[in-house]
Amino acid sequence: MLNGSGTFNGIPTAYATGTGTVKEYRGQNLAGTISTHSIPFLREAGIRQYLLEVLQNNEKAIAVYRRMNFEVVRKFNCFRQTIKQVDLLQANKDCMVKLVDTEAVRLTQQACDFSSFLRGKTASNPLKDELQN
Repeated sequence: MLNGSGTFNGIPTAYATGTGTVKEYRGQNLAGTISTHSIPFLREAGIRQYLLEVLQNNEKAIAVYRRMNFEVVRKFNCFRQTIKQVDLLQANKDCMVKLVDTEAVRLTQQACDFSSFLRGKTASNPLKDELQN
């Protein structure tokens, strides 16, 4: 579980920036346990609220957060578009649309597997290198 912090509506806030459980450990309430364990540390750091976002079809994650007394306070629309439909002339000039090697994406997903980090293994980020070229 990765947390960011800042203020939201003037209140010191932690924001869940990434939560995931390795497939073979799912169903053991690890996300709930880790979240519950982190609360005293967040309070000690001055955090007064905790925000997160969950896709509406991720029923298991929603169940975890409801058990922890989180409530839905707003809903977002998600949009999807194929690359062919993207009009680069109308795109924001501060962003980049680029084809990347799918193997680099796969390796990056592995690099984001924090269980490897916890076991003392490190990984490079080939997608970062791909995007910088």
